[in-house]
Amino acid sequence: MKRLGILLFGLFFWTQYALALPSATATFFSKKGEAFQFIFDGRFVNRGGTNVVRLYDIPAGYHTAEFRIPGRRGVLVHRTQVYIEPARQSEFILQIVGYGRQALVRKVAEKPLRPYHPNQRPSSSHYQETEPYGNNDYESNVDRYGQDDRYNESDNTNRPEQCRDILGKQQVDLLLQSMATRNSETSKESIARQALSQNSVLAEDLKEILAQFQYENTRLEFAKFAYNATCDRRNFYVVNEVLTYDASIRELEEYINRR
Repeated sequence: MKRLGILLFGLFFWTQYALALPSATATFFSKKGEAFQFIFDGRFVNRGGTNVVRLYDIPAGYHTAEFRIPGRRGVLVHRTQVYIEPARQSEFILQIVGYGRQALVRKVAEKPLRPYHPNQRPSSSHYQETEPYGNNDYESNVDRYGQDDRYNESDNTNRPEQCRDILGKQQVDLLLQSMATRNSETSKESIARQALSQNSVLAEDLKEILAQFQYENTRLEFAKFAYNATCDRRNFYVVNEVLTYDASIRELEEYINRR
């Protein structure tokens, strides 16, 4: 009975401690744009597989992160523990090494959580090079996923910076609201350019931003500008949905291919 009381007291104390920790956000992305399934603390986050995962309002502390990366030999499964700092936005990069036989996870950026304001200069992130988290890799013989090679991702190899400071859903919503209050196309474009000058964005969110513009030429030119700031370039083709003319789509594709 005494042991049970101690156990219950310890459980209560741990629960109160966990609840007292400020929530945090975390972003996980692959270095070369590889698609992966992600399991966080035993729960599937993206069964379909993506190359970027964003988590919001998660408890600070240690968490178990599992990555399932399809390849020619099957599926490489990498399970590790990551530490999420309280009240901060942490960003982790997944890197496949050893000809697809091993994966490494490294924290590459960390900054305080703060609401995004379109008219305010973003604060600088605190970048740090950390040792990779402990590895637990093994291969699983299951079906692998197909990949969309519509755009060349070779320029991503040494540029993980394009996925740093990703605009979160709340930040994108605030940006869209701010753009909607402007009547001038020039003002809308100025706000959007300011937002992406020091931040990156997901292709789906960029599509929503482009939809705020009235004129085709503005959408086309901003899409060219925003390509450098797009994290998941493998999905960049979704912006074609907001372009009305085939000529605009061809011009955008030619611009990307010339890079």
